[in-house]
Amino acid sequence: MNDLVFYNGRVLTQAAPAVATAAAVRAGRIAAVGESADLLRASNGRATRIDLGGRIVELKHLGRGNTGGDVVAWLPAERILVAGDLVDHPVPYAFGGYPSEWAGTLDRLAALDPALVVPGHGEVLRGKGYIERVAALIRGIREQVNDLLEKNGGGFALDEVQKAIDLSAARREFAGDDADNREFFDASMASLIRTLHAELRAR
Repeated sequence: MNDLVFYNGRVLTQAAPAVATAAAVRAGRIAAVGESADLLRASNGRATRIDLGGRIVELKHLGRGNTGGDVVAWLPAERILVAGDLVDHPVPYAFGGYPSEWAGTLDRLAALDPALVVPGHGEVLRGKGYIERVAALIRGIREQVNDLLEKNGGGFALDEVQKAIDLSAARREFAGDDADNREFFDASMASLIRTLHAELRAR
């Protein structure tokens, strides 16, 4: 199945009729995009390529993380990644979502080898280093939760898991000395552990 290619306001290749309701493109610019994940599903999960007057933008769904429909924008020539809430800086946004899949999705973002990353919140980042750090954080917490559950026959209560996991080093790394960032980190990681605890117990 071909990728979708938009040029000067019209679809050059169209994978499915559903695309017509998923995007409206005028004068070479995206006028509106509804459910971006639906648009990508209509193109069989492949990148949707848009030509904005000589600048190519690819919309990619590389897996679930913050939501079930996380879509990123990738400018291949410039190596610029617009990551949305899959990547928030300086503290990851981990309220809900799919944390067991999130680290793998971040690995696929890092594999693009971006020169610049535009996060959902925070300053523009250089390189893929921060993405790799967030993936390592999520993967490490998942492993700790999983180990605690396995050692206790899956019966370890959430509050016990929360107390058993030491995130002090990660808190310093991501939140630094900023009181607001520390408060947000604590809330975000508590939510991450809660979601992982529920996911892993449900296996």
